[in-house]
Amino acid sequence: MAHIPAAERRRQVIEAAARVIGREGVAKATTRRIGIEANANIGTLHYTFGSKEDLLDATFAYCWDVASEIIDAAVAAGAGPNGTAREMLTRYVELAIADPDLIAAQYQLLQRAIVDETRRDGAVSVMQQLDELVEQGLQRAEWAEEPSVPHKRFARIIGSVLDGILLRFVVVRSQEELRADLATAIEFVDAAFAGVVTTP
Repeated sequence: MAHIPAAERRRQVIEAAARVIGREGVAKATTRRIGIEANANIGTLHYTFGSKEDLLDATFAYCWDVASEIIDAAVAAGAGPNGTAREMLTRYVELAIADPDLIAAQYQLLQRAIVDETRRDGAVSVMQQLDELVEQGLQRAEWAEEPSVPHKRFARIIGSVLDGILLRFVVVRSQEELRADLATAIEFVDAAFAGVVTTP
């Protein structure tokens, strides 16, 4: 059997954990089920992560690292603030369609962090970091005119719109409705940009 580098094996286990959590929930994501999904034995899981809680925390971090990567890619691809916002929404929806279990895992693990006092600060920190990433993306975009609404508030609204349509998708799993909701969300965001740009 070919040797798998530790970093690659770690990522494989985390991705497997996200799939199991997305399909079955945190409570049913046992190390045994994750091991089967990752084609790894229990000893490998415990050697790599120490405990199930460590694995869940690593999976939580991974899910939101993916979000950060999407935002960075959207900024690089977007043309101006409107284009950047559209790219963020579109790329995240494309991810949800390609990997719905990952999106479901994000929300499952976020809920775990919210209700656990020892992890709640981490949940708040994740939301703040995502807001800041979107805000920085808007700030880096080339504005023809400065908006009358602060970038920070705009970033929170864009994030909330995205969360709303993704959470609904996690529940109903309709790609058709998700694509329709994306189109409407883009229309709303375009209208919002048009309404908040300062006019001479």
